[in-house]
Amino acid sequence: MEDFQKWINMIKTVQGVQHAFIIDYNGNNLSEKTDDPENVKKITALCQTLSKLILGISNNLNKRFIDSYSEFEKNNITIEKIVDNRILVIISSKESNLGKIRLELKKIKSTLIQE
Repeated sequence: MEDFQKWINMIKTVQGVQHAFIIDYNGNNLSEKTDDPENVKKITALCQTLSKLILGISNNLNKRFIDSYSEFEKNNITIEKIVDNRILVIISSKESNLGKIRLELKKIKSTLIQE
């Protein structure tokens, strides 16, 4: 059921997507696609930080995490729960089309429902 590379490839078709990877709730980087392999350590640290943030907020609110979109000065970060204990993290340029990213995420989720 978990076809990480397929999900990554779907997201990477969106113009402006710089990094896309799958993490679990422990921050483990399960799948990573980046144009700059030197960023692996930074991305792994980011994964661990994001997972702690997601779990902390979820626990404090007594709610399950679904998704998050954050805009920064030069980049956007999209965090989407795909399946149990699997989160897709997308780092995109400021110029990227967030609507197109969300559309691809919707396609990924619909593919999972059909499987």
